[in-house]
Amino acid sequence: MNRSHRRLRAAGVAVAATTVIGLLAVPAAYATDAAPDAPRLTPEALASLSDRYTPQSDGTPGLVAEASGQADAPSQTLKATQKSKSDEDVSGFESKGSIETMRGAVSPMTLDGTKDWVGVSNAGGLARYDAHGDLKWQIGAHDLSAAWQVDYESPFTTEDLTPVMFQGFNPYQPGSTGRHPFAQLDVTGDHVADVAVAYQLGVAPMEPFRVPGSDLTSGTFVSVVDGATGDMVWHTLIPGTVGSMHAQDGKLIVAQNTGPNWDLNPVAEQGDSRSSLIAYQFSGRGRHVSGKAAWTYSTNAPFAKWSDIETLGDGRITAAWTDTPMALGNPRPAAGHVLVLDTKKGRVVTDVKTPGYPRIVQKDAVKGRVLVAEQNDPYDAVRLDLTAIDIASGKRTVIASHNGAIPAGVVINPHGNGPRYLVAEVRINADLSDGPSSVVGVDANGSTRWSYTTKSTVGAPIAPITGLDVASNGVVAVSVGDGIMQSLDNPEGPLHTQLVGLDNRSGKVAWTRDGAVTGNEAVAYQGGFLTVGYDSTAWRTDKRGKTEALPLLADLYAAAAYDVNHDGVKDVIAGGQSHGVFALDGKALSHGETKVLWTQAVSQAVHGLKVGAVSDGKGKHGKGKTSERVVVATSHGFAVIDPRNGRLTSDVKTGAFQWNATIADGLILAGGEKTFGAYDAEGRPVWSYRPKGTGNKAVAYSTPAVEDGRVFLEYGGFRDSIGTGTSDPAPTAVALDLAKGTEKWAVAASGVKATWIEAQDGVRAADVPGADGNAVAFAFGGDTVSTRGHTLMLLDGRTGAPVKTYEGPGSATFQGFTSSADQGLLWLHQNAIHQVPADGSEAYFARTMANVWQGTMATAQDGSEMFIGAVGGVYSWSMPFANAPDDYQRGDGSAFAYFAGSVTAADLSKGKVTDLIALPRDYAAYNLNQEVGGYGNNPYAIDSFPHGVTILQASGSTPATGADAAAPALPQAAAEAASSEQIDASPLPRASPRRLTRS
Repeated sequence: MNRSHRRLRAAGVAVAATTVIGLLAVPAAYATDAAPDAPRLTPEALASLSDRYTPQSDGTPGLVAEASGQADAPSQTLKATQKSKSDEDVSGFESKGSIETMRGAVSPMTLDGTKDWVGVSNAGGLARYDAHGDLKWQIGAHDLSAAWQVDYESPFTTEDLTPVMFQGFNPYQPGSTGRHPFAQLDVTGDHVADVAVAYQLGVAPMEPFRVPGSDLTSGTFVSVVDGATGDMVWHTLIPGTVGSMHAQDGKLIVAQNTGPNWDLNPVAEQGDSRSSLIAYQFSGRGRHVSGKAAWTYSTNAPFAKWSDIETLGDGRITAAWTDTPMALGNPRPAAGHVLVLDTKKGRVVTDVKTPGYPRIVQKDAVKGRVLVAEQNDPYDAVRLDLTAIDIASGKRTVIASHNGAIPAGVVINPHGNGPRYLVAEVRINADLSDGPSSVVGVDANGSTRWSYTTKSTVGAPIAPITGLDVASNGVVAVSVGDGIMQSLDNPEGPLHTQLVGLDNRSGKVAWTRDGAVTGNEAVAYQGGFLTVGYDSTAWRTDKRGKTEALPLLADLYAAAAYDVNHDGVKDVIAGGQSHGVFALDGKALSHGETKVLWTQAVSQAVHGLKVGAVSDGKGKHGKGKTSERVVVATSHGFAVIDPRNGRLTSDVKTGAFQWNATIADGLILAGGEKTFGAYDAEGRPVWSYRPKGTGNKAVAYSTPAVEDGRVFLEYGGFRDSIGTGTSDPAPTAVALDLAKGTEKWAVAASGVKATWIEAQDGVRAADVPGADGNAVAFAFGGDTVSTRGHTLMLLDGRTGAPVKTYEGPGSATFQGFTSSADQGLLWLHQNAIHQVPADGSEAYFARTMANVWQGTMATAQDGSEMFIGAVGGVYSWSMPFANAPDDYQRGDGSAFAYFAGSVTAADLSKGKVTDLIALPRDYAAYNLNQEVGGYGNNPYAIDSFPHGVTILQASGSTPATGADAAAPALPQAAAEAASSEQIDASPLPRASPRRLTRS
């Protein structure tokens, strides 16, 4: 599928090659010998290979974006943040509390002098965790923006935006990203390491802002956060981007990539800037810390690209830079500079020009040398040169050359019984496509001791190495990207990775772990390794490869209310992107505090969650003692958890993606690879159902609805693409006996506007008008774009007899149901809603400016019943909708609610007013629903807003006074969501915001 992704661009427009050449010092020309078997890349091939390593502007790693094509824990209480935009940007609602959660790719950094570690998100957030993964503090995009005092110039930009960290390594060409745009040093004087981070704002998306004391309207905030408390203690705004930082000898050294950019910042500070190393030193203590530049080393070149900064010890650092374009021919100027500087004054000790691009530099095992991984100009010949530079003389020595290879990582083996150097490299095939990735053990004399080549475990065409480290016991940890397209067979395919442990002496595999088990790197931690998967689940892996999951509080997709700690206030139990379920203290949440009562890891991401009485299965027909349990729907089954303490009862793999969790009469209902069934709390089957006549065909089952002892669901086949006609088996509505699973009736859908089942939310049994209150609603999708319609079929739940059939706009635009006794059935489409009135009158069409992704009915504070829709924010409408199909329905209230994409009705406050839990949208679930019919959607969020949890109550339809007097305009967040959605059915993803280019 053709999937659109937004990419980061460097802070400036790419400088024309002729300008760059003119700015180069005039060195001696270098001639290189291109080996006859070394491939030469073309500009098109290089761009294609390089693009997959460029992150999206929302922080999604490039490899993930391409594949998308995302014991009882003690309570942890975090301080309340400043009043968030989720609370401030509210009209027609009352916010009852909100917290921000982590999003983006998270890199781990062990915190010096402690057993703790810090997770740094590339989408604006960082948090400190202990060895068990329990939170000590967490700050997000709002906290950062508030500390920076950001004020956007546009009056329409009213919400916080996620800042961007340029973290990662592109092996194919020098760029703006680096492996560690974060560092640690104690600036507060409390003997706890503080955390330095670099985040760009105002460029992706392009939203100029103002901050006190600066003329810049975009740039990178270099900030230091108190390691003990998470408070901001110092920051400064500089032009350009930062891909690497390093702390040494009391200074924070920043690699700045910048140059004139009159489009972004037509001011002298930007225009006069050149790529530089800036060393900041600090004075003061506690919260009274000031910082200033102690020295600056300038390349005198605009937009020169830096390697990472590394220590040499003894008051020295090394770094490399280049501003040399590729494709200058042979002979050509030096490709880069390798520097050695002292940290006290920034004095240049050594500056050696290298014929290859110096991609990786570090202290060599031989005293007095810098180890360099050079990349030859790939237009001339693809080659990796491992070289050493003598610091005293500047002499460059080639240790080894590998033709057809691109450097991806270098580690010096600290164990003398193995090869001296461990080199990660990407090979290039003869057709200029990605070849295999390998780790090569290289001896001191340059000979190859051993080689290990990665291989996909899920059928991906490539398995590139993204990180390399060595533990104290000599195990080499190799992080491998192994993502594939998201599908119902592989719901978490784009996030799939491998962590491979190698024996450093022989290169033999000691152990392998796969899944979403690592990100860009593994770091040595307590004798083993610490990683964070692209799904925001951290993993501790010991030297033998045994793992422990530490789910992080990231995007949450489903929630329910339950009083966990018996304080008389219901708490919020929620799960989502990371492989975990969290109990959030309701009282703390109402004050904007994050208090985690318990966390429980589960085997896959969570897509649905219910709390209810579940049988232990020890009685007849699966009956027995029932107890309150949390049931979560996962990417391949369900898990059952005791809500009182978070203990896992069972974690069941049914073999099928679950869109939601269903509990009925003590039973858990779930679809499987072959059958639909009922289970007890231990995960034991009570009964199973397989439609007659389906043979060995693959069968899809919908999320069921239950009413009056009957289970209503849809089943059908899977369509490989649109326009292929009716699925096989044909889409069918069915009723089962809840106690035994026997079929009561089945009715097949028919026609080109009913060719596949709506598995996510296609069945509704409560409060559906018709059949004396016994009607059940079933939705089915249309064949192709030109069909321009889908079907709603109302059947008598007692007999299956037809009640009414409707056709809706768009073949794949159905987005769910909600209903109430007074209002009847609401049938949601993109940017439109049908209302089937409770009194049995004719259904009618209502247009909404915002696209309602999901909705619920709620009782407002004035006692009125309202429809609440999640739109990339939350909207409220008085009921009933006006029967005016040519007009857009006017909303009564709006709330940003961290760009909410789902809203759950709950009873948190024990009153008549409905509490609303607003959470992010589960894009993966909707995409996989569309895939059943051969369609598709964005599998992961692509917005630039922070995400979190917001508790709301609707004010009501009574005319408001004061601040709420005016009916709200469409919020900016919702407007962006609406504008990015395509109303007509389409097999392609509908969210296609502006594409950002790289420099």
